[in-house]
Amino acid sequence: MILRTEEITWVSDKLNTYDIKYQEVYDELKDHLLTAVENMRAAGDDRHIEILFNEVVKKQFPGYWPFEDIVKQYQTAYRNRIRKTMWANCRHYFNWQTVPLMLLLMVVSFYLPNVKAVKGCMMVLLLLVSIVPVVYVYIKGRHIRTDKGKHSLTKGYMITVSNLMLAVFNLLVNSINLLAPESALSPRYYLPTVCMFLLIISFIYGLSCIRVSNREFKIA
Repeated sequence: MILRTEEITWVSDKLNTYDIKYQEVYDELKDHLLTAVENMRAAGDDRHIEILFNEVVKKQFPGYWPFEDIVKQYQTAYRNRIRKTMWANCRHYFNWQTVPLMLLLMVVSFYLPNVKAVKGCMMVLLLLVSIVPVVYVYIKGRHIRTDKGKHSLTKGYMITVSNLMLAVFNLLVNSINLLAPESALSPRYYLPTVCMFLLIISFIYGLSCIRVSNREFKIA
């Protein structure tokens, strides 16, 4: 039995009182609760929507704050899935076509002069490669719409993931280089081979991030 528009609105308003901040979790809970209430109505239960809603919540989501655990479980499951997907995508790019090219670039890096200009160019490339996935995710995530006061878990977490290599670059160039300039970890002492290795890893990570974000935003 299909619920009336005012009953669906009542469920939406009631869910908003629980302050479920993620749009994806809110939508899934709303669909689940509406389906459960519709099933009760189809079975001949014509009680008021509030009674049916409270009965479903009490039976399926017991506790003082019934949806808190659901939100945490959803967050954890989503993060684990993205982590596994990112790892799978990184492995995807380490194939028989790309690995020889990476090895060739590493060999070439051994013959590059260990001078400031060369390392500076490679660090600039590293910065650009680290920025691209961040910009891409921001642009791709613009189409995701959320209700007032809610956030998108998909968009938020993909932005976090895409910022990883940029955070690494910031750690190397700003934190270590400024706070411990004489440390062996300072980029000024990196060999071109080390810079090339960081550039390759960042490039693979960026490609993986773009591929995952395309899939996640399409689903969202």
